[in-house]
Amino acid sequence: MGKLFDKNFFCYIIKFVIFKTLEKVGVLLTFLYRKANAMESSDLKFKEFLRSIFNLSNLRNIPKEVIIDYFKQSVEKVIYGTYDEDAELEFIIDEANNNLSIINHKKLVVEDPKNPSDIVRFIEVPLSIAKTIKEKAKIDDFVSEEIDLDSFSKRDFVKILENFKGLINDFEKNRIINDYQNKIGEVVKARLSQYQKNGILLELVENPKVIAFMPNSAANKKITDSLSPADTIDVCIVSLLQDNKNAQLLVSNVDDKILVKLFYNEIPEVAQGYVEIAYIARIAGLRSKVVVKKSPTAPAYIEEIGSIIGRNAARISAISEQLKGEKIDLVQYSEDKKQLIMNAISPAKVIDIIQTKPTNGSKSAYIVIVPDVQHTLAIGKKGHNVLLASDIVKAKLDIISQSEADEKHIAYNIENGNVTDEDFKILEQGKKLRSNFKSRQKTPIGFDDKNKINLDDFAMEIAEMQSQIKSTNFEEQLLGSNLTDTIDATIEEARENVLDTNNTEDVYKDLEKAIKNNKTDEKDDYEKIAKTKLKDFQQDNDILGDIDLSDINDEDWE
Repeated sequence: MGKLFDKNFFCYIIKFVIFKTLEKVGVLLTFLYRKANAMESSDLKFKEFLRSIFNLSNLRNIPKEVIIDYFKQSVEKVIYGTYDEDAELEFIIDEANNNLSIINHKKLVVEDPKNPSDIVRFIEVPLSIAKTIKEKAKIDDFVSEEIDLDSFSKRDFVKILENFKGLINDFEKNRIINDYQNKIGEVVKARLSQYQKNGILLELVENPKVIAFMPNSAANKKITDSLSPADTIDVCIVSLLQDNKNAQLLVSNVDDKILVKLFYNEIPEVAQGYVEIAYIARIAGLRSKVVVKKSPTAPAYIEEIGSIIGRNAARISAISEQLKGEKIDLVQYSEDKKQLIMNAISPAKVIDIIQTKPTNGSKSAYIVIVPDVQHTLAIGKKGHNVLLASDIVKAKLDIISQSEADEKHIAYNIENGNVTDEDFKILEQGKKLRSNFKSRQKTPIGFDDKNKINLDDFAMEIAEMQSQIKSTNFEEQLLGSNLTDTIDATIEEARENVLDTNNTEDVYKDLEKAIKNNKTDEKDDYEKIAKTKLKDFQQDNDILGDIDLSDINDEDWE
């Protein structure tokens, strides 16, 4: 039988095991690998190697006493399970020097072997050595002796490291479970780590050591397919993965909570609690219907639908863009079930809603009668509109046209719906009904919102002016209270000066003289200005070149 421990071979095993089992430790991996290389040409002992393992306390933020306890358990498992289940082991820790000693208090005294490898030194001691420990020691006695850690075989060493690594991984997994078991349902930021065939691995931004798995069935493909390694997305924590080796959390980015968080981020009235989200029905990446209502604490001026849409639909468009173009329908909340159905089936109009007996015994059922030309609109592309509306009201909705209702002799009352006579006329002409909400309009380039007219203030000013006109004379309000006297005086003066035939010729002569003098004055003023400016004039030869200005006189400019 060969030697139980070969130093060079043991050094090779140390390097191999470190490289394979601790490669995620980073800096520690390099340190341990170099230490193992040094064992080939130095007297480095196994205890020094243990100090390196204890550095995991700092690298992985694990308490030092936990590291020591896990190493003790790893050694005990090898000795108890492989050699002697009755061994009495004592671990002596020298924290000052980061040293560890193991003493077996039940080593069996045996005869001195001819070949040292014939006995197992973990649990046995030769009689000659035993007598140095205990003078009266004899065969089959038990003595206490420190275990030479350098004498571990390669197989023992691998088992110890595997046990140790498993305990460390379990500790970190349990720590994640404790940290995140109360965060299920929360929305967190995650960064792309790796694409897999059945999903995506992500690392949490708040703790990169936590790996989350998002299966394809829980992923919004419009968002995930365009991700780059440095990109982050919002994900909702669905559950913990306690038995998964690659990830600790199960996440999704199609959960309704993702949409709720976007509303809180983009709509101040929602974040302040003035507008509440009552229900959400969603086909992630395609279309959502969000039922909103005003909270009891909201100021009277807040309008829930308008506040969410925002000026030029800026707010709702920002949410839609973050969801890669997902269409978002806003639905006005109502305690009346039929009114809620009308609101949810929008943009289609409703003629009447008739409740019927449910067929499955669990959901209520309704027949929704709509105008013929809006039957397809009410159902929606691939049935999405009616599907989401049904999800909101928690009822089965059967959408039929007015003609179909007439054919089936279903009695209905147009006054129960939200279609007006004007709407019918527009629909009969093949035109579309105007939307309840203004479409988003592009702001012209260079147009400043500050220059927009406040129509409400303008209307109030007009009303005030109209009131003043009714109460006072409008001309007097604008030109002064003595308007009448001024006009009378002017007319009288005109009669005396212009209509007096005796003075008419003099008046015209004076007028002609005044016009002539005015022209003369204008010419004189021009000449004064020209002379003043020409004093400062200097000829620029670089520009004029060979042009002779001497031939130009003032008369040419008249």
